[in-house]
Amino acid sequence: MKKIGLVLFFVLASISIIISQTMKGLSLPDQPEGVISFDVSFLVNENVDALSYDFLSVSITNGADEHKSIIPIQGNYSIVENSLIFKPYFPFDPGLTYAVRIKDTNTKEYAYFPFKTGEKAKVAQAKLLKIYPSGNLLPENLLRFYIYFQTPMTQGQSLDYIKLIDKSGKIDEHAFMQFKEELWSSDGKRLTLLFDPGRIKRGVSTNMKQGPSLENEQQYTLSISNEWIDIYGQTLGINSTNKITISDAYRKKMKIEEWNITTPTAGSKDKLTLRFDRIIDHALIQSMIQIRNLDDNLIEGYWDILDYEQQIKFVPKSTWKKGNYKIQIDTHIEDVAGNNLQNLLDHPIMDQGINDKFQYLNFKI
Repeated sequence: MKKIGLVLFFVLASISIIISQTMKGLSLPDQPEGVISFDVSFLVNENVDALSYDFLSVSITNGADEHKSIIPIQGNYSIVENSLIFKPYFPFDPGLTYAVRIKDTNTKEYAYFPFKTGEKAKVAQAKLLKIYPSGNLLPENLLRFYIYFQTPMTQGQSLDYIKLIDKSGKIDEHAFMQFKEELWSSDGKRLTLLFDPGRIKRGVSTNMKQGPSLENEQQYTLSISNEWIDIYGQTLGINSTNKITISDAYRKKMKIEEWNITTPTAGSKDKLTLRFDRIIDHALIQSMIQIRNLDDNLIEGYWDILDYEQQIKFVPKSTWKKGNYKIQIDTHIEDVAGNNLQNLLDHPIMDQGINDKFQYLNFKI
């Protein structure tokens, strides 16, 4: 073990020398479909497979200080011959400025190397597209908002631009959870804004000290500042406000028996309608509700989401055939308060709920 440790010491020293000089062995892409390659032939075999994000990472900087990178790029790492290869999940965007960060594992310091992959591509205007839930009447124990943008937004500072304001104009500075890494989709265009669950659950100290973020029969405004910029440096342009009124909390467990089905006719491509007893989390519908036939074969199609996420209509790819069908519902599907078919978000500790993976609604055509 001492011999390996001594070898590793000299390896790390070699890394330090390389970083401080010309970064020999680092190959940067010049095309969107390119990869980043770094020669690790000088490393002992025991350590090569462990190299990944902390040793080599990539971020979008778009001209900003590389030490304050805007968005980390996700991808796969692999060892090909003598090189550590980083391949992004999506091609690099022409015109954006990226930075490769290499760690000197001896001094624990980082070196940054900027690059671009081509001429700047024409991009859409920064714009807020949609906020879900889309309705204006929402339950007191609402768990989250989903905010959609037309272009990828800068990350790590969303709560500087998003405010929850009550009817008197008071801003609730602690309504939402503050994460070290915000909840963004991989393309940077959808933010999941989570209310602090400690203020939703009854009997929890945060709720008892600060009260709920939303109170029944009160009105609030979700305000999004026009000063927020996307990764291209564009501002949103206009201030956006989403006014909501609060209704009773969802305190009852969901039951599919309380959902209503309107079936299509055989030989048609009519839509099947499923109406819920409450507002459902729209982001889960397409993946968690499926239609299958008696042989358990998936019926291909998609769901139209209507009536402020309280109704969905299935659009089939092919015409309906006579027979027996079932709607398969993943029991982890949630309403907008975080309740699912297994349990309530705000439930007694001794209430363990159910553990079935799926529940089914049967129908016949």
